[in-house]
Amino acid sequence: MMKLGKAVAALCMVVLTLLILQRVGGGPAPTPEVFRNAAGVDQAIARGTSESRPVLLFATADWCGPCQDFKRRVLADKEVSERIARDFVPTLLDLTQPNAEMSERFRIFGLPSTVVLWEGRMVARLEGNVPKDAYTSWLEAALAQARSETPFVERAGDLRRQRLEEQIRRNELPQTEGEEPAPRSDPPSTSG
Repeated sequence: MMKLGKAVAALCMVVLTLLILQRVGGGPAPTPEVFRNAAGVDQAIARGTSESRPVLLFATADWCGPCQDFKRRVLADKEVSERIARDFVPTLLDLTQPNAEMSERFRIFGLPSTVVLWEGRMVARLEGNVPKDAYTSWLEAALAQARSETPFVERAGDLRRQRLEEQIRRNELPQTEGEEPAPRSDPPSTSG
């Protein structure tokens, strides 16, 4: 009787393992079609610059389970792959073997990561395994950002600078905690 119980337990473990492997796809997902013939990162940047198109860099690793799920579930989707091929120059950064220089260069802190570059400069970054609808919305926003006349970071800096300049003109500089307000110095009156 004890031998039969052990055999059933072992069989259950095998079946459970097979079900789990089937669910997660059992190893690295195939490279999504849109990235199969993609150029290397620097070649993609050069092509994007010459064609006035943003580059979409997808960073992944074979050992990254969420990356494999994202490739199977989102990047393999026909609508997503067609949008990437139409609007971006795609490139794949395989970080199965860690590459600190490339990770730092493109500020990749987690996987999977999608980075959009315009003329080699990052304009948008998304980390994590997100649903298809969230990813397509992000792609649309990233494309608009890449095509904008002024990149987001510069626009944000310009807006902050404009606000500070306006505060200076009105002599309303923001105070830090514990600091006394600067005395207002009105120009001397010339009327006598």
